[in-house]
Amino acid sequence: MKEKARYTLIAELVLGIFFYLFLYLNPGLRHQLWLQHNEVFLLIFFSPLLVLMLLLELWQKKPPKVDTFNRWLMIIFLPLLSLGGWIELMNVVAKIWPRMGAIVAFIFLLIGLVWLIPFAIAVGAEVKWTVPRLILVFWMMENLMEICTLGHIPGNKFFNTILSTGLWAAFAYTIWACFLARRWGYNFDFNLKFKKIN
Repeated sequence: MKEKARYTLIAELVLGIFFYLFLYLNPGLRHQLWLQHNEVFLLIFFSPLLVLMLLLELWQKKPPKVDTFNRWLMIIFLPLLSLGGWIELMNVVAKIWPRMGAIVAFIFLLIGLVWLIPFAIAVGAEVKWTVPRLILVFWMMENLMEICTLGHIPGNKFFNTILSTGLWAAFAYTIWACFLARRWGYNFDFNLKFKKIN
């Protein structure tokens, strides 16, 4: 399962690189996104890191220190750059086809819910110590809330409300955290029993 997650993660990195290349080559589109969200500048500024992450991930027999460096590079930057780029792509497609805004938002946000699962399995699961795990968990919460501020579907209050209130981020975070917890060896027991207290 880890190997499949790694290949999916590589595919997501490649898609992210193509999206940012598209933005670099299309200044008009970049300007439109900039008017909507100033955070786009940070995404574009740090997007070359996706190339570095991809190259390090493709490096089969890398030294342990390089592996650790790449892992934390991904933990710090990948969620915002990769999933943030996906949400920005949703904005672009919704702008191109404004009448299809609701369908576009539904498809992109549905895929976005599972976007970080390969990251959880291939990268997050490799974090072994308690304090780094806590840092990862809280950092991801912050990243997903920040990603929500990037999404905007013109004229669609329903999806914009789901994003702006953090409801979508909560679902995405829960799914991601469940896969991560399973990889860390935690099991779920839904057989809750209520005991009467005398």
